[in-house]
Amino acid sequence: MRKQPNRPKRYKTKPKDFITRISNGDVLYFYKSIEWNDTRRDVLKRDKHECQRCNGNYDNIDIKTLRTAEEVHHILGIKERPELCLQLSNLVSLCHKCHDHIEGRWITKEKKESLTVEKW
Repeated sequence: MRKQPNRPKRYKTKPKDFITRISNGDVLYFYKSIEWNDTRRDVLKRDKHECQRCNGNYDNIDIKTLRTAEEVHHILGIKERPELCLQLSNLVSLCHKCHDHIEGRWITKEKKESLTVEKW
């Protein structure tokens, strides 16, 4: 018998349970759920797998390159508004680079270089 690959557990949960779990800090439970994966797929399909920031439909900027969206962003964060965690109107498709920028996870080359210098 072949061994099954390790896959994350997927949950089927009632929406009110998500609100409680997210409010208690268990965001990972939400992101492993069947409901999130289905909703995420629906958002990417709705937006035709195009980054909505790159094409100017979100955050109204002028980027010359349209990238493929592989991530879905909560416009109003789930920690602040857990009741909107599965609302299509609160979700937007983004490429990895734009999602990092919006979440503040991007680092410029200057900042990255300065982090490698010891300052003691």
